[in-house]
Amino acid sequence: IEKQLGSIGKNVGASTKSVGGAVTKNTAATNANTAKLQSVQVPIGQLALKNAESHPEGEQWIGKFTKDTVLQCASFLADSYEKAEIKGLYTGGALDMANRFKNKGAFYSVNSGYVAHAGDTVLWHRKDGGYHVGMADGAGGYIARNSKGGVHRGKLTDTFLGSIVGYGSISKYTGGKTVALSMSDGDKAIEDAQAKLDQAKQDAETLFHEMDR
Repeated sequence: IEKQLGSIGKNVGASTKSVGGAVTKNTAATNANTAKLQSVQVPIGQLALKNAESHPEGEQWIGKFTKDTVLQCASFLADSYEKAEIKGLYTGGALDMANRFKNKGAFYSVNSGYVAHAGDTVLWHRKDGGYHVGMADGAGGYIARNSKGGVHRGKLTDTFLGSIVGYGSISKYTGGKTVALSMSDGDKAIEDAQAKLDQAKQDAETLFHEMDR
């Protein structure tokens, strides 16, 4: 019995060391990751996009304006904008959403040379004559609440939604408002690189349209 107790004691001691070592390593790793986080000022559109992207692909999201699944696209964007504390865009109408940008001089036609940034509204003219809106991700894609498939992520080059009419610039609409988000060093580097790429695209588009006049 004494031998068995001694053996159990050794096993418990070894297990305690193992658990203690793992906890110490995990704590160190957590502290290291925490130390790398930093508060970064980013365009408010990124917060709106973060809100929209919190919804999984295919989610049959229903907003407050109507229970009709066919009429959720603008409501989906309005909810994401409201959670980012962007005022004046709380509407359930796709065309009304675009007109609110137009009223502030913040809407750009698809042929204007404007490059959509994260959080911008994208307005499509559907093949059936109606209108649809989604949110640009700043990397050539979008997220939207479609009538049949629910929440969907796609490319701005997709044609099944119809033809793009233009973009509502959330930066222009809010007067260039920014917010603080916590990012790791790696995410910050990616953010900086993406910002430079977006600016290069914008400059190239502007130059192209100026030469085309």
